[in-house]
Amino acid sequence: MTRLVSRFPLCWTREHFDQPTEYYLTMEENMSSEELAGLEKLQAYVNSFIPARCVNRVGNPVFDAKGN
Repeated sequence: MTRLVSRFPLCWTREHFDQPTEYYLTMEENMSSEELAGLEKLQAYVNSFIPARCVNRVGNPVFDAKGN
């Protein structure tokens, strides 16, 4: 029987924030075929998102301080 184990911490501690960004990055060359398949599914899912504007309750667009 295979047990699924999360490789991403679900509870963050101060030590997690002390790590550099590179600590959490994995190069595609180092990924297994299963991990690459999961990455492709994730990329397809994210690419399916439709851009939308943030609007207030009245329906007017919401902008940041720079007008974006």
